[in-house]
Amino acid sequence: KKWEKFALKIDVPTMAGDYGNVYNNGSKSRISSSAILVETLWSPNARWDFGLHAGQVGGDKGSSQRFEGMYLNPNYHVAELMFRYNYPAFNSGGNSIFDAYMTNVTFYKLHTHYKTDKWTWSAALVIAKAVQTAKSGKMSYQHEENYQFAATENQQNDYGTEVDLAFDYQWNPNVTISGFLAYWKVGDYYAFNNDASSKIGLSNVTGGGLKLGVDF
Repeated sequence: KKWEKFALKIDVPTMAGDYGNVYNNGSKSRISSSAILVETLWSPNARWDFGLHAGQVGGDKGSSQRFEGMYLNPNYHVAELMFRYNYPAFNSGGNSIFDAYMTNVTFYKLHTHYKTDKWTWSAALVIAKAVQTAKSGKMSYQHEENYQFAATENQQNDYGTEVDLAFDYQWNPNVTISGFLAYWKVGDYYAFNNDASSKIGLSNVTGGGLKLGVDF
C-alpha cells in the first residue's frame, strides 16, 4: 500500500503439511512454519527516504515431531554481511559460500537514502536475535547445518549488530559505480559449541566492495 509520502509492504510466507524424516529418526514429521516481513518507507521529499524493515522468521525447537523452521530465499538480504554468506563453507568443501538463508531470526533494520542527480548515499543499522536457541538438557536444532542434537549448555540469542554504508554513482545513463563498507559486531549466538568447558572465540567482521555496472 502506498500513500503520498509513505509506503507499506507486508509478506507472510507459510508452509504446512506432512513431511518426510526431518530428524533422521525414522518417523514422519509435520511441518508448520511461517515468517512475517514488514517494510515501511517514508519519503518526505525527493532527496530523502527513511525506512524500517523488520521481520521474524520461524525457528525449530528440535524437541517435537512438528518442524517449525522457515528458510527464506537465499536472494533475500537485509544486510551486507549478516546472513549474506554461508560462513562455515569458507573452511569446508562441498558447499557454496552463497548457500545462505535467513532462518530462526527476529531482525530490525533502520535505513535511509539521500539522492542527488548522480549520487545515492545509503546507511543502515541492523539488529538481529535468534528465535530459538539451544537449552541445556533439551533437544535442539542446528539451523545453519540442519541437524537435531542434545544440548549440554545454553546458547545466547544475539546474532549481533551491523552498520552499513553504501553509494551508487551514475557516471552516465549506461554506467553505474557502486560501493559499500560494512561492520558487523558478531553476537554471542556464534560462540556456542555445545561444550560447557570451552567457548568459541569471536571476531567482528569488516567488509567492503566496489562494483562497476554497465548496461548495453
